[in-house]
Amino acid sequence: EPVPEAERRVLVRFLRAAGDGSRIHALSRAIEGGVSETPSGLNEQRRNAILRRVTDGIVHDFNDVLTIVHANLATVRRRHGLNPEPARLVDAALAGATRGAALTRRMLGLVRGESEALAECDVGTSVEAALAFMGANVLRDVPVINRVPGDLPKVLCAERILELVLLNLAFHFRDHGLHGFAVGAAEEVTETGTGFGLPPGAYVRLLVASGQHEPGRMARTPCPGSLETVARLLEEIGAGWRPVSDGTGEDAFVAEIWLRAAERPPEQPALWYSTLRILLVESDSLVRASLAEALADLGHDVVQAASGEHALALLDERADYDAMIADQSMPVMTGLQLAATVVERHPDIRIILASPHGHLPAAARQFLQLDKPFRPDDLAAVLSAAAPQARAA
Repeated sequence: EPVPEAERRVLVRFLRAAGDGSRIHALSRAIEGGVSETPSGLNEQRRNAILRRVTDGIVHDFNDVLTIVHANLATVRRRHGLNPEPARLVDAALAGATRGAALTRRMLGLVRGESEALAECDVGTSVEAALAFMGANVLRDVPVINRVPGDLPKVLCAERILELVLLNLAFHFRDHGLHGFAVGAAEEVTETGTGFGLPPGAYVRLLVASGQHEPGRMARTPCPGSLETVARLLEEIGAGWRPVSDGTGEDAFVAEIWLRAAERPPEQPALWYSTLRILLVESDSLVRASLAEALADLGHDVVQAASGEHALALLDERADYDAMIADQSMPVMTGLQLAATVVERHPDIRIILASPHGHLPAAARQFLQLDKPFRPDDLAAVLSAAAPQARAA
């Protein structure tokens, strides 16, 4: 009887120092292959479905907490002229909330096993989140340098793929005793091809480099296949991989990664800053109060509703709202269900659905979306798009 093809798995390793030595912690997930229809296979399907629901709930609650932190700290930062020391502490807390949001995206990618490897991602945001994660784990005892500018186009590479590439490179650096981990990037447009198999077009070129070998720095027993894994992952998405020096000799590590650039969106018109009348629908009272405070701080008139039913009752009394912000994960009536009713009864109200990144179904694409947790600039941008002047333009 033929042996079924072995499943491919992503393995994430963590090394933690303990009192009696070092301990390795590992987390793995199958990234390919279906589940059999045997009783054990069906049980696995049920377990995976339960795990996904539980994880979605945890991510939603955690993002709500981060939304409260982000919204209130940003309001304090905006309203009060803080002295340098309090401002530094507030900025550090905001950076921590941003890192927490990246962690929840990583959790979702691991549990859901995103199938779209060519999904667009923001290189700057993804690299920043990945380096923060690795700097606290596999690269915790070496300097980590990020030189990725914030004005690059998005790339055709799922965030999880880019993170896996950087993680495998980090293991290679650690195993060979390389000191330092630096990432830079630039936009490149080639008309004659790259010279190593990629067609002409627009790319984002990442440069990953180490410092020189540090005298006395102990190398570990190398885990074979890190660079081969990087090459395979990039080949699968049609990206380029050019190792200049693998860092195993006297020279430092240097390699280029060429990612296909997505089309830049058309230039956005100037933001509209008119005062809007907004119906805010959120079941969590702390999140609702924090978001209402942030909206009022931006100069908008806010009416709050604790549920979809409450929102519909308010709309029956008075429907002169410019926009409605609704949380997707409300009990009884979700944000999308509420939106379907409101768009039928009150088509002039612009609808914004709030949800953690990647949680909204495909049917929600017709509405404006606000990822939780959000920055004040994100909130201002989505409200600008909802303004009547913006729609008329």
